[in-house]
Amino acid sequence: MKAIIGTGISACAHASLNLEADFYDKARFPGGRMSSKPFEGKFFADIGATYFKNSVEIQKDGRIYKRSLVDWLKSKGIQAKTYSLDGNSSMSFCETGMQSIAERLLSNKTVHFRKELKKIYKTENDKTSKFQLEFTDGSQGFYDEVVITAPLPQAIELLPEGEIQNIWKEFTSPYNHYRKTLVACGYWKNLNSKTYLELLNLENKSFLRKGNDAEYISIESSKLINIDNVSQQNREFSIRNQKASPFDSEQIKDSGIVIMIQFSEKFSESYFGRWKSSSGEPTDTCYEQFNLQINKFFTGLPSPDRVRSHQWKYAQAENSMLGKTGILNLEHKNFKDYQAIVKNSGIALTGDWIYGPRIERIFMGEIERISI
Repeated sequence: MKAIIGTGISACAHASLNLEADFYDKARFPGGRMSSKPFEGKFFADIGATYFKNSVEIQKDGRIYKRSLVDWLKSKGIQAKTYSLDGNSSMSFCETGMQSIAERLLSNKTVHFRKELKKIYKTENDKTSKFQLEFTDGSQGFYDEVVITAPLPQAIELLPEGEIQNIWKEFTSPYNHYRKTLVACGYWKNLNSKTYLELLNLENKSFLRKGNDAEYISIESSKLINIDNVSQQNREFSIRNQKASPFDSEQIKDSGIVIMIQFSEKFSESYFGRWKSSSGEPTDTCYEQFNLQINKFFTGLPSPDRVRSHQWKYAQAENSMLGKTGILNLEHKNFKDYQAIVKNSGIALTGDWIYGPRIERIFMGEIERISI
């Protein structure tokens, strides 16, 4: 029997293969870096991964294969939509939020939430060698294999002390640096229709701005809206009443907007301890910085009705074994050495430190790894 620690991207790859396993997560909901923050009604913001590419190229068995995450999800009953990210039409997303992918894939699995792993011990007897999992609530579990999807600094501390921990610590040391990322999301409940449609009709809805404090900005609510239909409504309204503004306040009834900002590594390091209160609510600093950055980018936008915040201590591994872009080479010597350690130890540490931060690389790479 296998235990999988975490319910994020890597764990969902295992879940999609219908392998027998128990899943554990210290959080209340699944998703990990695919988590979403809800607002009123249908509105939400993806606070980690927001989009993914259709496919990734994987090298194994002397050949290069193209593996489509969109097609894989479709085979599991999950529909992805394409979207333009700074003019790139190959990006995809889930209109019910990235977290819903995890919820769907884990829906028929044994998942234990609010279950934080404290330590793994190796127990041996004459017949079998198993791992004892000890949780912070005092409960225990016994398994033949363990998969840990947590960031490396956390994963290493969970391992059995001695040979297993030392081997993994030495092997993963080149990949153990992570960047922090602060996130803030604003919800505007009833923008005036002129401002609402100006935002909605922007050519791009997501903006990658390297070198700026607000490194990535996404109009998350645009995922919920059929842009073509709205544009057609604008045209029809103008034709019917040429004297009236196409931004008339009576035209658009549902004018909620959600905008998410992911901040740069430098900014996140500076403000990391001042972003969330002890109760988990955004601090005054978070409110001030969010409004400041929003108005630098969307001039004249009023303060949002609500702000939600998040802080990723281990947002992404900076030096991934197989790189962040390009072909995933599963014939790479380091990857073969990794597979040997997994086989010999009975424990697999996995995640973006192997495949890079992109969802399609982690998801399809882990599926291929399991099948080798």
